[in-house]
Amino acid sequence: MKVKVIALLFAFVFMLSISYSQTTSIPLNSSMKSFLYQYMPNSTIQNSSFYSIAYNSTNYIIMHNQNGYLLISIPYSLVTNTTAAAQVFKEFIIEEHPLNETLLRTLNKNIAVSVNQTQGGFAKCLFYTGLNKYSCTTANNCAACLSVASCANLFSNGSYTPILENAVINFSTQYNLYNNSFRNFAFIVSVINSSNYYQYSQRLIEDAKNITDIPVLLQHNALFPVPSNFSASLFKNCPYFPSLTSQWYCQSLSYCNRINLNYTLINQTKATISRFQIINITNASIGSMSKNATTLAATYINALFVRDNAASFSNKIINETKPKYNAALANATSVESKVSNSMFSSLVFNMQNTYNSIISKGIYQNITLANATIANLISKVDSQSANMSSVYYSLYNKSLNNTALILRTELEYPNNVTTANMAIKQEKINALFNEPVNYSSFDSINASMSSLRSEALAFPPQQPTIPQFVKSVDSGFINMLAYAIPGSAESKISSSPLYATLLSFIIGMVLISVIFGFAYSRSRKKQKASSKKTPLYPLIMAFLIMFIAVLIYSYITYAYASMANSSLPASSFLNSVNSSSNIAIALNSTVVANASVIQCANATESNLKDIGKTVTIIPVKGYSCTVVSNTSFANPGCIEQLMNNDTPIIMLNQNGSYIKYKGLYGNILYASGVPTEGSSCFLSVLFKK
Repeated sequence: MKVKVIALLFAFVFMLSISYSQTTSIPLNSSMKSFLYQYMPNSTIQNSSFYSIAYNSTNYIIMHNQNGYLLISIPYSLVTNTTAAAQVFKEFIIEEHPLNETLLRTLNKNIAVSVNQTQGGFAKCLFYTGLNKYSCTTANNCAACLSVASCANLFSNGSYTPILENAVINFSTQYNLYNNSFRNFAFIVSVINSSNYYQYSQRLIEDAKNITDIPVLLQHNALFPVPSNFSASLFKNCPYFPSLTSQWYCQSLSYCNRINLNYTLINQTKATISRFQIINITNASIGSMSKNATTLAATYINALFVRDNAASFSNKIINETKPKYNAALANATSVESKVSNSMFSSLVFNMQNTYNSIISKGIYQNITLANATIANLISKVDSQSANMSSVYYSLYNKSLNNTALILRTELEYPNNVTTANMAIKQEKINALFNEPVNYSSFDSINASMSSLRSEALAFPPQQPTIPQFVKSVDSGFINMLAYAIPGSAESKISSSPLYATLLSFIIGMVLISVIFGFAYSRSRKKQKASSKKTPLYPLIMAFLIMFIAVLIYSYITYAYASMANSSLPASSFLNSVNSSSNIAIALNSTVVANASVIQCANATESNLKDIGKTVTIIPVKGYSCTVVSNTSFANPGCIEQLMNNDTPIIMLNQNGSYIKYKGLYGNILYASGVPTEGSSCFLSVLFKK
């Protein structure tokens, strides 16, 4: 025993005589094992590494295993002071991970070769896009691209503008990061050494990674062609009109030349980077290591107390109460995003503070009392959350139903001041739901909506109009005639009033023929009976009068058919939707790249499916299908096919702002602008279950 003490004192004096820190790997001795055994199992001790280090006239042992690091001062004591631990760990890390100058030279050589190989391609693309002189931002309408004729021409093509602008901005950002990283890398290589490695190591690694990764990353930029090893079969999955949400290879413009990449060199560079300092020698990482070490030490120090009380705390607070607390907090947070109530917010805040306080105290409290306290608060929060959520969604659904009712009334009675005022009032109420609604205003909102609903319901159903009558009577003949006559769907739609007029004229002439034939037959019989010649003049005059009447009738039919072809009550379309099992939503080429309109189309599709309809979304250009998305619509004339079958079609475009039902040929509801934007669009509300 005396020899061990002398040896220990000798080591201690020796360490004090050194003016700098020194790290040494040491074996596990019996005294250290006995000290640690009171805190952790023997398996943890045996699977640990130990290092001795002297710092600021104090000897330390650093223990490392899968749990992290632990700092032990000599005489044996776990260090719980994070600031003191940070100084020791800093010295330990620096000494354990010195600068590898051979790797640095290899990395510098690889980076230089890589930059030389790629810089030419970058320089050309900077010139082609104008980024060598100007910048490209949304604010300046991508001035760089507009300064180059070829780029400006491509930019002016509306189909490519968003993709091109995004690609140029992305290339500019990535190249600037690449260029700055290379400058920083070159500077660090020129000044880094063993004494300042701690200061520059992380920046060196980050810059090297940027220089290596960015050229590879830019292969997915739309300015450059897809890589030579890219599978062309993937292109068949690309949409006809690619957008910013399409796969990267679908957006490829191949505007710039392919970047020369040496993948062997890239892989060698990545391997060299990975061999550099793995541990981030930064103040943050050292602080984190020290914090973890001292936290682990504090945990071990309190181990005995924890062992006596942990089971109760774990069972009552963690296993039993924590899931209930998390669920209550999630529900309350959801409610607070919709309803503003200071008393409820105070209750939720109290629950959070109480629970956090219980968790922070851990086993150092009366577990039974703490659990009962938080359980009572959770129960109150759950009860009030359910109550406010129920009232809120009742109001919200009433708002949606009101919107649908008033919108239908507006469409039935266009240009009506009363319906317009109702719509304005309901829109103001709808706007309240964009922010948390004050709980105290629920009653007044409900009263306002009830009043609006009563006012809307007071409008009598629109009586069938003559244009509706013309459509209902003539649509079968018109569809049949349109099917037989060649031409585009657009021309057939515009010609529909003429088809209706033709039908009326034919019907009129048939009636004239029947009447005139009957009258002429009677006159012939009278002539034979009396042996006197009956004058034909009255018959001819009657024929002329009836012919003029047919012309007038045909003209009236044309007038009302033209009215039906330009506008019909929306109830006519809704009735056709109710009686049809299949509905088509046609997205015109002007909206296929509009994310807000796509949201509306999806919401409309969802609501139609909720009422049992089969819905097909078809991209079109005008009245011609542009993408084969369904085997049932495998030809450009699919819209005409649907119109011939009288299948209801909802046509979305970007001209104006309206919802309008019109047409003698087919059932098409046209929608555009504000009514077709967002997931809560007015269009989708029309078909709400």
